[in-house]
Amino acid sequence: MIIVLAVTSLSGCSLSGLSAAADGLLTADKPTETTVRKMTRGKLVKKVFTSTSAGVTFTLPEGWTYATDEELTKLEADDAASLTEEEKADLGSKKYFVIEDMKAVNDTTGDTAGVLIEKQYTNITASQYARDTYDKALASAGGTGITLDSATMKLLAGRYWDYCSMSIIGTSVDLTMYAARDGEYMIIIYTGDADPDDGSMDIIKSAFAPLQ
Repeated sequence: MIIVLAVTSLSGCSLSGLSAAADGLLTADKPTETTVRKMTRGKLVKKVFTSTSAGVTFTLPEGWTYATDEELTKLEADDAASLTEEEKADLGSKKYFVIEDMKAVNDTTGDTAGVLIEKQYTNITASQYARDTYDKALASAGGTGITLDSATMKLLAGRYWDYCSMSIIGTSVDLTMYAARDGEYMIIIYTGDADPDDGSMDIIKSAFAPLQ
């Protein structure tokens, strides 16, 4: 399934195999054997969020607030409710599974950053997932968009990801998404930038780090 990117309100933004590269980092687009570890929501200690499932940490910048567990659970319900009839048919009797792992919001600008994990029942690659999510975001916004950047093997938090950045015409929002396949799961890091000229995304990217 593909998570809808909500573009009308940044405070409501949600997104629905890795192999070792020669330099010891991870690539985004090659499914590994089925993941056997259990995927669970990460833990928050003071300002540092740690996700063993996604393999990242996030240190909350000044002026940002984490979503509560209750808010994340509601986002998961919203993700399930956003499934199209075609997506429901593809699922069949299988259970839709998503973890809204983390979401943070800038209290002043409305910028967002988040992590989510979605179970996959097909061999969809991270690059195709990113492209499908881009297309669905445009349809959800009811408009057209401009692709700012799209790449494979983009580095964030010690891992290579498939990456897509777009600006939706009619809004002031730039959306970015990093996607990586981990066995039967897709791991997503997403951001929503309300003011692309203020440099806030550099702060956000530096707030993510690999799990030690």
